[in-house]
Amino acid sequence: MNDFHKKDEREWLDRVDNLALYKREGRRAPNKPLLLLFIMGNLQNKQTSQIAYDDAFHTKMKSLLASYGRKSKTEDGKPNYAFRRLINDNIWDVQTVEGLGSEIFEPRNYWRKELTTLEAVGQLTQKYEKVLLDNPALIQTTIRQLLADHWDDTLHADICEALGLVIDELSSKRHDHSSKRKRDSEFRKRVIRAYKGECAMCGWDGRFISGGTAALEAAHIRWHSHEGPDATNNGLSLCTLHHKLLDIGVVGLTTDKRVLVSQDFQGSGEATQTVRALSGLQLPDTQDPKDLPSVEYIEWHADEVFRSPEIPLSA
Repeated sequence: MNDFHKKDEREWLDRVDNLALYKREGRRAPNKPLLLLFIMGNLQNKQTSQIAYDDAFHTKMKSLLASYGRKSKTEDGKPNYAFRRLINDNIWDVQTVEGLGSEIFEPRNYWRKELTTLEAVGQLTQKYEKVLLDNPALIQTTIRQLLADHWDDTLHADICEALGLVIDELSSKRHDHSSKRKRDSEFRKRVIRAYKGECAMCGWDGRFISGGTAALEAAHIRWHSHEGPDATNNGLSLCTLHHKLLDIGVVGLTTDKRVLVSQDFQGSGEATQTVRALSGLQLPDTQDPKDLPSVEYIEWHADEVFRSPEIPLSA
């Protein structure tokens, strides 16, 4: 591979690292990252980044944003915003019957109806599409980078499955220019010890006879990908089920350390009802009171992840 091609690869990864996102006080901004993952799926499965803004694309992206986006009634749930605004990152072009989107969108706002009527078609710029198609490993690196930067680990496999993304272990290392924080290898041990080796929500304490806990994890309340520290008061000792439910916003916390359950969460099975019954549960005390969840991190989760409204708490 020549030096010019390597330069384009580094430039691409830096642009992915530095997307123009609305980030204010830790707010999540998943629209553009989800669109880029959709594009990576197209490159892997169709050998093109081209996407027509039609009803099928809108419906798919709307579903992805509902599952992995920010719970909000604002533009966060509207696929048309990312489709149009990714142009500003100089990696994406949109062609319409009126011409190139970069020439016609401003100052006009284009909503779903207009994008569909104008037969809008988006595509990565020629240089970046070529460098990605010439190096499939770069596509996988991009996928891992986007996942690591914008979602908690428990959601990565689900997002890949939803988009038909393929990644392998060879692409797991982030590129050299990354400035992302390293994880504290002792975080899990400290959090699980603080909760006496039990799930803070269901009491699961499974362990191996030979030593070590089974299916017990240290969950970040404020995600590590969104400046959440590896501090014990930003952690909960949870079984794998309740960790996942915390990260997708089914369960949350009140500032007085009670469990919230989203009204969005429905189901008729006994296991579902067991989760709904967690509503109002008081978290157990930690061995050291200073290790209890911080109000700061609880409020971040409530604003950015939990799917309000909650099941009303009993007095």
